[in-house]
Amino acid sequence: MRRWRCTVCGYIHLGKEPPDICPVCGAGREAFVDDGPAEAQKLAPEIWTRVDQVLRQVTYGLFILGTRGGERLNGAVINTFMQVAEDPLRAVFGLNKSTLSWEFLRKSGVAAIALLPDGAEGYALSRWFGLRSGRDADKFATVPHHLAANGCPIPDSSASYLEIALLPGAELDAGSHTVFLMEITNGGPLNAVPPLTYDRYREIRAEKRVSPAPNPPS
Repeated sequence: MRRWRCTVCGYIHLGKEPPDICPVCGAGREAFVDDGPAEAQKLAPEIWTRVDQVLRQVTYGLFILGTRGGERLNGAVINTFMQVAEDPLRAVFGLNKSTLSWEFLRKSGVAAIALLPDGAEGYALSRWFGLRSGRDADKFATVPHHLAANGCPIPDSSASYLEIALLPGAELDAGSHTVFLMEITNGGPLNAVPPLTYDRYREIRAEKRVSPAPNPPS
C-alpha cells in the first residue's frame, strides 16, 4: 500500500493507486504524487480511514489567498484559516509549499484573504483558483477583481476580505504546507452573501457531478 498526496490541497490517500478524483478539492488523478509506503504514515491504515472521516466533519471555509509578485497577481485556494488572538488581532493559515502564491507570500510578506460567496459562483471560483497553477496562466485575467490597500487582488464577488501581514519568522514547517502566523491589518464586507464552506463545496460538486477540469468562472 502506498501513500498518495494531492499536490493541490494536500489530501492523503492510502492505497495501491491514487484515486481518480481527489475527494476534497476535485483534482484529477494526475495531481497526486507518491509519498512512499503507507507504513510511513504514523496511523495504521484502518485508523487513518476512520480519522479522515472525522476530519471531514470539521467546519472549514474556502478562501482565495490573493498575492502579488512584482506586477504579477496570483491567487490560491486555502481552507485552513483561523483567528487565534484579538489583542493584537492575529490569525494563522496553512499554504501548500508547491504553489506560486507561497513563493510570492514569502517574498512580499503581505496578502489578501477573500471569503468566497456561497453557491455556484463561489464554487466556480474555488475550482478556477484551486485546480490550476499560476505558473501556467494568469488566474485573475478573466476574473473581475480589485486591489486591496496592500496591492493584493480580491475577486469582486467575494463575500468579504481581510488584509494580512506575516510576522517575521513566525512560521511552522508542516510537511506539504507551511503554517503562517499573521497580523490582520484591514478588511471588511463586500457583498451581502453568506460565505462558501467546504461542506457546501462538496454538496455542490456532488450535485453537478463535475469533471476534474475547472471551468472559467462566469
